[in-house]
Amino acid sequence: MIDSKNIPEEAHVLIRNLEGRRGFLAKLSKSDPENFPSIKIKDTFVRYLDWTYRGRDQKEIRDINRRVFALMNRAATLANGSQDTAAVTSLYAHQQSGARPIDELPYSEFLKEVKTIIALCGKYRIKFKSVSGMQHGLGIPKTLDLDALLKWCKENEIELKSVTGMQHGLGIPKKVDLEWLLASQLKEEV
Repeated sequence: MIDSKNIPEEAHVLIRNLEGRRGFLAKLSKSDPENFPSIKIKDTFVRYLDWTYRGRDQKEIRDINRRVFALMNRAATLANGSQDTAAVTSLYAHQQSGARPIDELPYSEFLKEVKTIIALCGKYRIKFKSVSGMQHGLGIPKTLDLDALLKWCKENEIELKSVTGMQHGLGIPKKVDLEWLLASQLKEEV
């Protein structure tokens, strides 16, 4: 964990809740909390929070913190309980033009999208980092678009990593572009 004096005052409750989650998981598994990794907080995350909190009232800040906690909490379920700020910073720290802000939707809809994305990652056995890398700076993807991409990859026996690697920060590709790319690749193989 980084030095707490660098963390914005408004984020102290968020950090305490994330650390508390570690203790809760240890208690559930009847293990020593030291067996669970501490949250990894990077400078980029601290700068993101500082920038995001600016000009917001306390109610809006609490809402942002709820969203950050929900996203990190859900993403950690895919990463063997490892809490890392990378999920948030990859999606939101360096927002591109036209990106979906973390507070674009009401909280209940945001949470539903996060849960759906995590469920899709589990269903298709992919890492959340593949999604967050592809969506770098764009916010969370629309769930219907992500589901369509994952189905297309499965149907065409294409490893998602090959798509997400070329799409880093470009978002979910259009199906027509993927079809063209696949057809081009097949022509080269013949």
